[in-house]
Amino acid sequence: MSQAQPKQSGLIVLFGATGDLASRKLYPAIYQLYQRHLLSKHFAVIGTARREWDDDYFRQVVAKALEKAGIDVEAKRLKQFQEHFYYVPNDATKEEHFTILKEKMQTLKEKFKVESRYLYYLSIAPNLFDAVTKHLKSTGIMELEGTHRVLLEKPFGHDQASAKALNDALADTFSNENIYRIDHYIGKETVQNIWFLRRFNPMIEGIWNYHFIDHVQITLSENLPVGSRGGYYDDNGALLDMFQNHILQVMSFVGMDLPQENTASDLHAKKVAFLRSLPTLSVEQVKETIVRGQYDQSNDGHAIAYRDEEQVDDHSNTETFVAGRLTSHAKRWQGVPFYFRTGKNLSTGKYTTVDLIFKADTPLNNNPARLSFVITPELGARIVLNQKEFGTLKDQQVMPFWPDKKVLDTLYMPESYETILYCALRGDKTIFATIAEIEEQWRITDSIKQAWDVLPRPDFPNYPALSHGPKEAGQLLSEDQRQWIYEPQWEEDGK
Repeated sequence: MSQAQPKQSGLIVLFGATGDLASRKLYPAIYQLYQRHLLSKHFAVIGTARREWDDDYFRQVVAKALEKAGIDVEAKRLKQFQEHFYYVPNDATKEEHFTILKEKMQTLKEKFKVESRYLYYLSIAPNLFDAVTKHLKSTGIMELEGTHRVLLEKPFGHDQASAKALNDALADTFSNENIYRIDHYIGKETVQNIWFLRRFNPMIEGIWNYHFIDHVQITLSENLPVGSRGGYYDDNGALLDMFQNHILQVMSFVGMDLPQENTASDLHAKKVAFLRSLPTLSVEQVKETIVRGQYDQSNDGHAIAYRDEEQVDDHSNTETFVAGRLTSHAKRWQGVPFYFRTGKNLSTGKYTTVDLIFKADTPLNNNPARLSFVITPELGARIVLNQKEFGTLKDQQVMPFWPDKKVLDTLYMPESYETILYCALRGDKTIFATIAEIEEQWRITDSIKQAWDVLPRPDFPNYPALSHGPKEAGQLLSEDQRQWIYEPQWEEDGK
């Protein structure tokens, strides 16, 4: 997005306005759109939740959220922004509360001369989705003239069957074209850059296949424990928290055929086609190609074990690490494995990378050339090439090439929720997941879950906190005569 993009108008109804996501991400994102002139003055935000707040207190919460996000706002500008925010206490299970909400919506639409465009952002527990959407319909809110869109945060169900059931429930109120499923990773500029780099550089797309690429590595590393999320995490684990959504979405951008048309529908069709090329894993395949782990206390004793975290079962078998190998049957990727890994409390810091490892001239080459996308921190694409080692006649040296950091520092990189909200207001579904993608993601994930249900209980914990993870993850690649990349060198050659 740039400031040349048209300003958007709309009425945003935020369910879960008192929650952590709203304060950390949504209020700062709305303000950034406002100050970048991508949000017109004809907008309003209604925050709603069970707490008995009023407009003044709600506006104070918004101001504190901006301050905590490090956004310095001049007092007059802040007041003008806050005047667009209103609060309506609401119990999602009580239909009469939605009648009050409808009256407020009608009042604000008239007051701010808002275009007939309504966004319902469900930043609430999934078990409340059905009640909210039913009451939006039963109280006549959906009959207000204009476009009505609903935005949902993950998780989209807990397996393929529940994802379908959730979609069917939403379809009773909203048409499919007006259901916007959020995976905030797709909103990241550096994730979108994967397909943009291919699209605008034919020489890169020309080698984006099994003739030149040996394998792909996708890494989502976290150096922190589960912390206060123990209760949620113990019910989900790394497989559902990171693999089912973020990893498979990123993998689809890498693996898909490049869309021929610059449309959301063509992009989603290509992503779905790639996801369908990935296998439903058998129990034996899961045993051989998927590694799970759980962190113990660190070797120095300073970091506690997962089972000692708050709200975590003392005998929990929930995985805090998962790695694996998937192989697509797509023609483009004959014999090319896609390796992935993600985990909590790892020693390599917090970062997300996609590494395409090119075929080497000889098996003895331990430093093959590669193209890397550094998604977090948001540094963009890096290429690592082998070149002549200076001062020798036959030896080689590895040389990384980065985008110009001085140029990057002059550019504004929107946070993912800015892009998500702007695109939803505009009606652009490019960066939102379709139900077809989600069903395929669950198909793959369900096969792993079902295999784990019948395989022997894991010998947890099996890796120390602040290490690289379980040794079996390294063996997964070493058995294929490959190795993981452990080179987060942003401080030296990227920043």
